[in-house]
Amino acid sequence: MIDRKRRNFIILAVFGFFLVFSFSKLILTPYFLLAGKEWHYRIPAKRGSIMDRSGKVLAADKYMVEAFFDVGYFINSSREEDRKYFDDLLKNFGIPLEKKENLLNTKFFLLGRSESKEWLISRIPPPLVRFVSFDYRPVRIR
Repeated sequence: MIDRKRRNFIILAVFGFFLVFSFSKLILTPYFLLAGKEWHYRIPAKRGSIMDRSGKVLAADKYMVEAFFDVGYFINSSREEDRKYFDDLLKNFGIPLEKKENLLNTKFFLLGRSESKEWLISRIPPPLVRFVSFDYRPVRIR
């Protein structure tokens, strides 16, 4: 049998080895390999429904999808073919063409809101879908 002092020394040596190995790995690994890409998703919480005593819904939460157009990304990375569809995009969402110059001087602008993301996507010309981001917003219905 191994005596008590020797057993404690072996346990401490193994623990020390793992401790030194872990810290050396942490210090020698570049930060960008540890962090990676971070994606943030917001999951909206439903507050519930308000009902009267007979069970009729008086107020409830509904989620609307908002479509935002990224003007900076559009200007920097679009091709000439993509720019031809911009007027069609504005017409599909009922935005007057007179506002075109003002909209192109902003970073983002709201295209529209809907209960259905598919409805919004159907209004966007296919070459311009990559310039649109969608966001879910809770709306209280009374």
